[in-house]
Amino acid sequence: MEFWDMFKTRKADILRLVDAAQSGCEIRQARVEVYSLQKTFNDAVDLLPSFDQKSYSTQLVQIASILNEKEAAVAPKPKFSFKDKARARQAASVTTASAGSAGNASIGPAKTTLDQHLHPHNHESALAATDIHHTLHIINAHQGGLTVDRVSDSVLVAPADTHSPSSCHIHNVERSIINLIRVDGSLFLNNINHAIIIAECHQFRIHKSHNVTIALSISSTAIMESCTNITFVKHPKATNIPVVSDFDDPVSSSNFTYSENTGRVEDIVKQPTLAQLAYLP
Repeated sequence: MEFWDMFKTRKADILRLVDAAQSGCEIRQARVEVYSLQKTFNDAVDLLPSFDQKSYSTQLVQIASILNEKEAAVAPKPKFSFKDKARARQAASVTTASAGSAGNASIGPAKTTLDQHLHPHNHESALAATDIHHTLHIINAHQGGLTVDRVSDSVLVAPADTHSPSSCHIHNVERSIINLIRVDGSLFLNNINHAIIIAECHQFRIHKSHNVTIALSISSTAIMESCTNITFVKHPKATNIPVVSDFDDPVSSSNFTYSENTGRVEDIVKQPTLAQLAYLP
């Protein structure tokens, strides 16, 4: 009862902070309190009964969703402007012309490799979730790029009503579950081992990964390279399992399989808990 009383009191305090927030600064203060409560839960999770773990996990996700809604109302993202885009295009044109006058060398189009996709150089608008271990972690709302790196023995989840990242790069994951809900653009994975990945996205590539179960909702072909023992299952929101192309063996690859067993994925989507790490391949 001591943990429940503490959790209930801190939850009420956070909700009062969120309700009273009128600025981005106050939203950030509330988010710090949410992270602090989440850490307290993570530290105590092994001592809590399974039912209580689910209850607290659900409440933490709900608090994060309420905070995200308030943030959208108090500190909305700037709207897209065609004028801004036109000015940016004009500036780029001037820069290109200046560069062209410096020399007459002809530069051909650069070839984009899978490694370049997996290791982007522009992190200007990216949100990073790194060094996450032995915890249930709620992914912060973000409309730019998202990078997830160095994760082990953890469950990462994005609230269902959170902002969707424009792209996502995930690296160096061991024995973990990641439910991204939705990525508006491309999802790239590198060095993922003994994991479950759940996502909706427009483009998907996985590289140098092994023993991974993937529930994917995608309209294009999923690409894999240098991977083994990858299992694709039907995403709860998809009508079909995705079409997959293996760069190592495009004709008859034995590096991946399809499975109709979606029960565990549905459990994770419905209510993520650390106990579900037992589902890992």
